[in-house]
Amino acid sequence: MVRNTGFQIVIVSKVFDIILITMKKVAKVLYVLICGLSLMACSDNANTDDILNDPEKRDEVMTAISSDHEMMQDMMRHILQNNHAMQMMMGSDTLMNRMMSGKRGMAMMKQNRKMMRQMMRTAEGDSAMCRNMMGMMMESPTMMGMMMDMMHEKGMMDEEGMMKGKQMLNE
Repeated sequence: MVRNTGFQIVIVSKVFDIILITMKKVAKVLYVLICGLSLMACSDNANTDDILNDPEKRDEVMTAISSDHEMMQDMMRHILQNNHAMQMMMGSDTLMNRMMSGKRGMAMMKQNRKMMRQMMRTAEGDSAMCRNMMGMMMESPTMMGMMMDMMHEKGMMDEEGMMKGKQMLNE
């Protein structure tokens, strides 16, 4: 039978003290390492401007975004929420003509009603953009004809006015 002597208790107590001190030192070292790594991770954000200012890197980023469905949806969400971006889109004749013409453009707009609503709201608040959008619609005999039919159905245009307008479209 082994008896616990006072000497053995002191030794066990000292061993526990050493283990506790060692664990505290390891915890401090880990804490310092974690803080250091966190600071290093934050410093990468400063490189965003460098990437965007380098035309080659910026093109790589844009290609990556436009090639990935989820990232492209995020980009569209950002564009729709940004008035300046919407004004730029609406002010681009090339972009708007592509969107307004052909089956592909119309199909895209049918699928994304939110984008169409946002474009309409933006155009309503900007007279130049509104005129631009109306001008593009007027250049499309199909859209003008459909608009006249709709106005006639809603009682906003009489039969004679609709016929006169359609006749002008065919000239």
